[in-house]
Amino acid sequence: MLSKISGSINFDNEFLYLVSINISQKLRFQQMQSSPLPYFSGKLPTKLKDEGTRLIISADDAIAHMMQLFRGLGCTDSTAQAVAQHLADASLCGVESHGVMRCLQYAEQFQSGYMDAAATPILTTDIGNNNTINGNGGIGIPAMTMAYQHATKAARQNGITMLAIRNLGHTGRHGAFADLAADDGVMTILIGG
Repeated sequence: MLSKISGSINFDNEFLYLVSINISQKLRFQQMQSSPLPYFSGKLPTKLKDEGTRLIISADDAIAHMMQLFRGLGCTDSTAQAVAQHLADASLCGVESHGVMRCLQYAEQFQSGYMDAAATPILTTDIGNNNTINGNGGIGIPAMTMAYQHATKAARQNGITMLAIRNLGHTGRHGAFADLAADDGVMTILIGG
């Protein structure tokens, strides 16, 4: 259990669990009230058990807290922002298992040295249509974003491309990266393991 991360912010398991549930619940409920779906029963779908008291905060507040958490653990501002926004988006999409609740896992992995909070991914090779992103032992979300930005550009130029990503931690919600490619008009096949 993490009870203190950096000098000014305190998180515990219960708080982060409540935040992870309520970002999704509150904002999706507001969206559904404005244009309710025919099958909406008043309870939002979730993979997690709806137990206990909930703390409702805005997505912006959750992102700000997560950014402070990740910066306190040694992440760069850009990494802290990318990861916080990715986790909030996953919770808002209803994929809470890959949302805000992952803060604890990531914090523990940064503190234990399993992931390097200060790592920055780099494109290590660019030979024709075969590319590799080295995550340098950091969290996988920035590396995945870099990979998809590079791969969609290469696919538009060459018709097809392949890219390998290695040496990284948890990569977040893969659907977010498929969405990036789709927004660029590119079909993607992602294989992870």
